[in-house]
Amino acid sequence: MIIEIGNNLKGKPTLKCGNGQYPCIISSFGISDASMSYAEEIKKAKAALQVGANIVNDNSLDGDIDYNYECCIKQTAAVFGLVAINGFANDIHAHKDIRPIEFINRLKGQMELGADIITLHASIWAGDWQDLQSMDRIIPYTSRGGALLIKYMRYSGHQNPYFTYFDNILQAAKKYNVTLSLCVSSRAASIEDYLSHNEFYWVETKRVGELVKRAQTAGVNVVVEGIGHCPLHCIADSIRKTKDVCYNAPYRVMSVCTDIALGMDHLSSAISAATAVASGADMVTCITRAEHIGLPDLSDITEAVRYTKLAIHIGYSARTGHFVRDMAMALERRKKGCGGEVNHAIDKVVAKRELLRHKFQVGQKKCTMCGDNCALKLTDELIEGNESDGK
Repeated sequence: MIIEIGNNLKGKPTLKCGNGQYPCIISSFGISDASMSYAEEIKKAKAALQVGANIVNDNSLDGDIDYNYECCIKQTAAVFGLVAINGFANDIHAHKDIRPIEFINRLKGQMELGADIITLHASIWAGDWQDLQSMDRIIPYTSRGGALLIKYMRYSGHQNPYFTYFDNILQAAKKYNVTLSLCVSSRAASIEDYLSHNEFYWVETKRVGELVKRAQTAGVNVVVEGIGHCPLHCIADSIRKTKDVCYNAPYRVMSVCTDIALGMDHLSSAISAATAVASGADMVTCITRAEHIGLPDLSDITEAVRYTKLAIHIGYSARTGHFVRDMAMALERRKKGCGGEVNHAIDKVVAKRELLRHKFQVGQKKCTMCGDNCALKLTDELIEGNESDGK
């Protein structure tokens, strides 16, 4: 199915997503400590949009979160996402007595502020922690939002408020035209856990499917988030199974395909993203090289968006069989040499920078790698020789 994300506030862009539409890029930012500069995070969001992101997602866990949301919405004028539980992180750590309805009231307020897509961890339940522990995973749990809710449910004795009040959330989401991003929060945190200890992931995915059906019946846009750490050969089957269970809702991935890419997780993610998009994924959340290490800086963010943009092109071309841009570049290379045409490159800024760095002369079939032995140049000479010989 196709959904339209955005337009919570007039004048903002909208995105079509799902059922063959070109996949969206989500770039995340945000602070984890109130002493950090939120202004710097907005710079990251703007930079991500400039290099190709379609949605900016605020993962902030501290500070005046709702005020910061409002600032970002006004300053970026882009499709804006957030994670519902994050605003309660400090209160949950302090074991504060939070009434379940407070989660919903705050969520409604964030919709009113102008959030376009909101991540909900609505499918993790109060009794699930024991089941997760019994699975003998290497890493029992990796979802930050899900872990916060488990902690809240264990000390408060309440059920997950996002599940309990899901119908109330649907009413508000429809009123404000908000898309709900339903997270399968028991995603695997290691390749081995995906392969050998992933039963509960599918239990939770079925719950998400039930929530998707309720949302669709209520006329609310919904996407599904999943996978996590997943070996490359399992990605296609995982997406197919999830779409089957979740009524073909648009699928959002944030995935890596190996556990050992520390410092290079942006590459592992790009490989996963290309495979996922080829297999039907509709949205990709960028992963930076700082994943598993710390807060990404501005260059980490823009680098991740660029790699994700390339991965999506590769995956979508494979899925559709349409290689128009690749054909255009090939034709220009035939005319001008391997540098081709900058305007056909996935990222013109990077292409121009590298052409300049290597002193490549556009229009000359010769570069510092092959010199006069460029295959394109030699081929031209052979063709010209044949023509002069009358062959």
